[in-house]
Amino acid sequence: MSYANYFELTRCLDDCLEYCRKFPDREHSEFHCSLLENAKQHLKQSTDKSNKEFTEWRMESRVDRLAWKHLARDLQSVQRKLKSVNAVGFLDQKVMYWYQAALIAAVDQMIDYLSEHKDDLDFAADEIEKLGRQKEKALSEVDESGRALNDYLRYSKLRADALTETKDTIANFRRTLRRDLGVRDEDYQAIHWPQQVASDNRVL
Repeated sequence: MSYANYFELTRCLDDCLEYCRKFPDREHSEFHCSLLENAKQHLKQSTDKSNKEFTEWRMESRVDRLAWKHLARDLQSVQRKLKSVNAVGFLDQKVMYWYQAALIAAVDQMIDYLSEHKDDLDFAADEIEKLGRQKEKALSEVDESGRALNDYLRYSKLRADALTETKDTIANFRRTLRRDLGVRDEDYQAIHWPQQVASDNRVL
């Protein structure tokens, strides 16, 4: 459902509720008013929550990406240090942060190399600790980002359900008014009906 359709539906809900308040004693108003109000409330709540969860997921995704960038940068820093002291036998290939599995494998290999040469490299212990800490942070951010995405997907499903409820509620009200008033009635035409919801084209 596009945002244009979302706003079309909310505008129609407002028009329908305005009609019900204008003619509260009509039987169809009495029956449909609470249904329209519930649909509007469900749609607003689910959309607000879905938007909030989407924002949180995007924020977590950015933090996640940054953690992996830092891990790749730290690996490159160790590689430069090793080259500066003419060390040999270590992985000197640059690994980009978006190849997460390859980066973890390279970091593990570097930690093993540094552990084997701690006696020869005065910076080895510090770099082992630094790489290990940043690796754990990157892996932790993957979990956080994954949980945020799952939360967003769950609430986006609720929003989709609310949109379906809204369309069904509007369709039922539109069919009722069309039956009771006719499509040429001034009050019926004053409502901004969505084109694709119980369209009048099928009955003209």
